[in-house]
Amino acid sequence: NNKGREETPMDKRLEGFSLSLTGRGVINDDGGDRRDRDVVIKGISISAQDKPLLVNADLTLVHGRRYGLIGANGRGKSTLLRFLAARRLPVPSTLDILLVEQEVTASEQRSVLEDVLSADTRRTVLLKEEEELFSALEEEEEEKSDMEATVAKLTAVAEELEAIGSDSAEARAQSILSGLGFTDVMIEDSTSKLSGGWRMRVSLARALFAAPRLLLLDEPTNHLDLDAVLWLDSYLTTTFPVTSTVLTVSHDRDFLDETCTDLILLTDDGGLEYHRGGLHRLNE
Repeated sequence: NNKGREETPMDKRLEGFSLSLTGRGVINDDGGDRRDRDVVIKGISISAQDKPLLVNADLTLVHGRRYGLIGANGRGKSTLLRFLAARRLPVPSTLDILLVEQEVTASEQRSVLEDVLSADTRRTVLLKEEEELFSALEEEEEEKSDMEATVAKLTAVAEELEAIGSDSAEARAQSILSGLGFTDVMIEDSTSKLSGGWRMRVSLARALFAAPRLLLLDEPTNHLDLDAVLWLDSYLTTTFPVTSTVLTVSHDRDFLDETCTDLILLTDDGGLEYHRGGLHRLNE
């Protein structure tokens, strides 16, 4: 979750929009049920200053698929992404969601690499816990029973860090940043030295590294050169977790064609139409 890091808080960006739901979302947190990984929301209506954007629309996002959301400008595509990211729509609580639409806040304290690594909040928490447990052991003032409990906790933390691939995290983050065009020098520099366009790339790198179950991309190719676009295309289709769902808004037709398994058309009357395949299939 990027809350607190964003230039404009999500709630602020949703001011002036109204939402109503005539149906319900499927909320099911039973681990064995596929519905805890899918988004199924019926009867979404969103309007802005009395202008209808979505009208009684049904949204279905099946886990593991990559959707392109298309439609006329001003129809509410970005607004729908924001309502999802803010959890104003009923999304399963088991789904972690990241929306990439704003550049990261410039920081003089953290390097670009550290900024990306911090996106994995579970790893960050575990590393801090591990450090505190080591400090407790080094003080050696604990009773034997306390020390045994500390060692047991430390072992559990170490095992979880290994399970989430903590040791390879830096290499993964560097590989993503390199793919998005960052040089070794830029990776070690603070984000405060970067332009807005490059900080946007950091925001994208953070999301790819965190690998949420639902990734929302709003015009991800806007600040990328051709090499970075081709790399992102390849990463989303071959490396990003196959169990995650991606929903992309983009004017880059080639990018949507290459990366999307499905298209969702936001129609002029505010509905959502589903089509298998990329834009070339829709145009046939």
